[in-house]
Amino acid sequence: MYRKVFISHASEDTDDAEFIYDFLKANHYEPWLDLKALKVGMQWDYEIEQALQDSDFVVVLLSKVATNKRGYIQREIKRMDRYSEEKLSDDIYILPILIDDCEVPRSLSKYQYMKTSQADFANNLLESLNFQREKYLTSVDKSDILLDDCIKKSDGYKLKINTPYDCHIDYYICRDNSFFDANYINSFIQREIYDLIDTFRNDEKRHGLNSSPQMKHAYIEIGNSIVIHSPEILSVSTGISEYSGGAHPNHYSSHKHFALNPERSLRFEDFIEYDCLTKWLIDKIDNYATEDQEFLSDYVNAVDEDNIDFHWNEDSFTINFISVAPHALTAISYLEIPKSELNFKLKI
Repeated sequence: MYRKVFISHASEDTDDAEFIYDFLKANHYEPWLDLKALKVGMQWDYEIEQALQDSDFVVVLLSKVATNKRGYIQREIKRMDRYSEEKLSDDIYILPILIDDCEVPRSLSKYQYMKTSQADFANNLLESLNFQREKYLTSVDKSDILLDDCIKKSDGYKLKINTPYDCHIDYYICRDNSFFDANYINSFIQREIYDLIDTFRNDEKRHGLNSSPQMKHAYIEIGNSIVIHSPEILSVSTGISEYSGGAHPNHYSSHKHFALNPERSLRFEDFIEYDCLTKWLIDKIDNYATEDQEFLSDYVNAVDEDNIDFHWNEDSFTINFISVAPHALTAISYLEIPKSELNFKLKI
């Protein structure tokens, strides 16, 4: 919902248009570009008009060639300006992007533009789209929210944490919707973040880090991602980077999984059938660990049903040993098992 982006460009600016197309597609938007969408035999004028009319946003690439060229791009600019009249004054709809030092057409001069030469211009473009998309979704009744739109940035959901060190928390939560209880999931997300801060503060108190010269470099960064695998299963992955003195910073991650309708946290035993977890892990290490991961068998006794950390993707099921293995081995403290080699109790 609210992901359709029309890309307007002159034929001479195709490379820039294709870059933006690929970037938006990789970030879960639905860009429309004539080179990608138009097939042989289509009535191109009709298709372009329909795509422009159906789009939630318009990215218009401006260059000296485009602004001085008579023809279709001038017609597109007039059309998009007409459609913009249906928007609110503070809506972001037309996003001009300057490829070179061209003059901005008078009809587009009222819109803030950006240049491709600016540092991080693509991410700035994405930030503008996300900002407006969130405005749209906020006004949508929860019964109309799609499953894919149930995740949002934690804007307006601030944690009040006072620290003597640099603390950056940037995370996602679930939007109120008709598919599952978002507040239930969000309570776990917020609780985990507070637990992480609490652990950091206790370490600080225990080791007297406040008085250490190293403490001026101390920081903690927390972020997360949420994946809705299906209407029945949701996962939250939390990443932490922190430094509280010592030789180097620490980086680690954790994963929580939830069943939906009714909501409950899922344990390893909900996914995998086994008699003894330790024996199961040793068998999988013997079969799937690489040569430099044989050390994992030394730590299986430290893993139990309460602390085992795991996640999966389309091809593999991964067990993390990060919480029990030495920090020096963090980069290889995981075991990847092909999903095709496992019998799951739940469909994932």
